[in-house]
Formats: sequence, C-alpha cells, structure tokens
Amino acid sequence: MTAQSKEKTQLTTLRGSRWWKEVGWRHIVGIAVIIYCLIPLLYVLSVSFIPNATLTSDISFSDGLTLDHFKALGSDQYSMYWKWIFNSLVVSSVTAIGTVLMGAAAAYAFSRFRFRGRRGTLTFLLLVQMFPQMLAFVALFLLLLEIMISSRFWA
Repeated sequence: MTAQSKEKTQLTTLRGSRWWKEVGWRHIVGIAVIIYCLIPLLYVLSVSFIPNATLTSDISFSDGLTLDHFKALGSDQYSMYWKWIFNSLVVSSVTAIGTVLMGAAAAYAFSRFRFRGRRGTLTFLLLVQMFPQMLAFVALFLLLLEIMISSRFWA
C-alpha cells in the first residue's frame, strides 16, 4: 500500500464520534422505525392466538395459545376468507411485478437522457408509481380491520 493510498484511506474512514455524527445516528433512527412498525403487527398477531381476545382487550397469555381463530376462518360465514387472501396475493404480486418492470423501463429511459430537472423528475415518477400500491395496502388493511371489528368472530 502506498503512502498516498494510506492517506486517502485515513481521510475516508470514519471512526469514533465522527462516525456517530455522520452515519451512526441513522442506524438508531432505522432501528427505531423498524420497532415502531413491528409493535402493532406483533400485537395483532398475538391477539389472534389468544382465545376470546379482542383488539381492544388486554393481552393475557394465561389462557394459553390456540389456533381456534384461524380454524374459524375456514368455516361458516368466513369460508371465503382464504380465497380472498389468495386473490389479494395474486393481485398484489402481479401489481408489484408490473411496477418493477415499468419502473425499470422508465429508469433506463430517463438515465439515457440529459435534461434540466432530471433528478426531480425521476423522484416524482417513482412516487407516482408507488402511490397505487400504497393505496392498495391501506385498502386491504382497512378491509381486514373492518371484517375483524364488525364481526362476532373477535367478540
């Protein structure tokens, strides 16, 4: 290793408090966001395994864990539930693949052209392409929430 490359490595390597100031805080923010997103999911999942539990009741594992709620989804008035889930997975998978292909084609096309405002335009296009999937995710979440709240299944 030459003296010049050693000097360059020392200038680009972050250590100690400089690493925390420039990069490290992002890890803390990322971990906090992941925890913030996972807690509601874990709460709903844990409620689904507790007998006679609702989303508004306290979680108590003293009654044990059961799969009764999931068994009930395949019977009686909820017999179409698994078909709905399968249809949602098919639609979301096809939409995701289509969005990736369209995004790749648009990114390739825009990467070949040089014009003023190119970076802002690409960001706008990506946001426009992601918007329908965000709406689909929110709609699916609200649909499942409405089914759970309005039914006698959780009561």
